[in-house]
Amino acid sequence: MTTFTITLILLLIAATYATAHYIDTKFSMQVINWMNGESHSPFKPSNVDQKMSTNSRSKEDIHALKERIQVLEKIVTEPAYELNKKLNQL
Repeated sequence: MTTFTITLILLLIAATYATAHYIDTKFSMQVINWMNGESHSPFKPSNVDQKMSTNSRSKEDIHALKERIQVLEKIVTEPAYELNKKLNQL
């Protein structure tokens, strides 16, 4: 095999992988998983929507927890809270 043939084969492999990656991201398919033997059909859409809904749910939970922390910080830093704490210690 000549250097040109080896280079051409490597370029074809890289182009195939790049094309499969583009198809996966653009159309939510599983071409790379199919090429690796992890999926039976490359035409079934992947579970990207499920991941996105889980991710958005997690973001909502984090946002709600941050709001609760802010409220608790306001309560604790309030002068009346400190007074009640001192009165309760007596």
